[in-house]
Amino acid sequence: MFLPRVSRHGFALLLSLAVTALLTVVLLEADFQARTHLRAAGNFRDDTKAFYLAQSAILKGQAQLTDDKKEDGKKPSDAYDGLDEPWAQTTTNTLGGGTFEVEITDEAGKFNLNALTQPGYVLQLKRLFKQLGIEESLVDDVADWIDPNDTRGAFGSEAGYYQQLDLSYVPSNQPFQTMKELRLVAGITPEIYRKLLLHVTVYRTQPNDGKININTASRAVIQSFGAYVDDQLLNQLIAGRPYKNLGSAGAALQNTIANLGVIATVRSDIFSLVGRAELNKVQKTIRAVYDRSGKKTLYLSVE
Repeated sequence: MFLPRVSRHGFALLLSLAVTALLTVVLLEADFQARTHLRAAGNFRDDTKAFYLAQSAILKGQAQLTDDKKEDGKKPSDAYDGLDEPWAQTTTNTLGGGTFEVEITDEAGKFNLNALTQPGYVLQLKRLFKQLGIEESLVDDVADWIDPNDTRGAFGSEAGYYQQLDLSYVPSNQPFQTMKELRLVAGITPEIYRKLLLHVTVYRTQPNDGKININTASRAVIQSFGAYVDDQLLNQLIAGRPYKNLGSAGAALQNTIANLGVIATVRSDIFSLVGRAELNKVQKTIRAVYDRSGKKTLYLSVE
């Protein structure tokens, strides 16, 4: 049976339209896929570039700290590390169509948690906790985490406590390796952890090194030096910074803290660095710790 001529023409037209529609869909899909792959490639390119910019920021910070130490070596008697120096200033740099900056923090300006096994430092950390509005009894939990035994402190927690948790684990009984490990300690809530980040450290070449740089320490850390460091003495001390030696910190502080030479210093070699970069709205952050005494870098995270 043959279709009328008009019907055959109409069928051909419908077939042409169907083929055209199909080709359009195929072309649009191909275009979509090509654009998707192109965007993915562009994002990968920008992500990679931003990473290397952030790494450049870390390298710049290392160079600043190394140069600072070389300058100090030219006149050791006047050498100190303080917040008035170039390494302590954050500046933004432009490179390859993106921007990067490095923020450097002196880890020697903080209380070293790994020094808790040494005499006297538990009391000092309790004073720091009090200044920060943190329950002082939690210091025993921190000390129990790093001491080499399973003997529970007065208010502390040892293996028995941690093994009763839903997700059980045991204390390390050795020095902290990173600050994030502190979050595993009994009683250390996210809020308390954030408070402590600015005032305590675990990054020291010698774990039991408890000396704190008075030129870079926070008010709370300085007040932890002794029970009689009042606001007047604290303001006087901070106003006089930087100090080239402990003697220039003043007789008032020397008389208030008899063992100042044991717990304080004016020099530093361990610094934390945060390298930030941005390129075409892609952001990268690298966190690291630099020991310029041995020129070693510990990379903590890439975000």
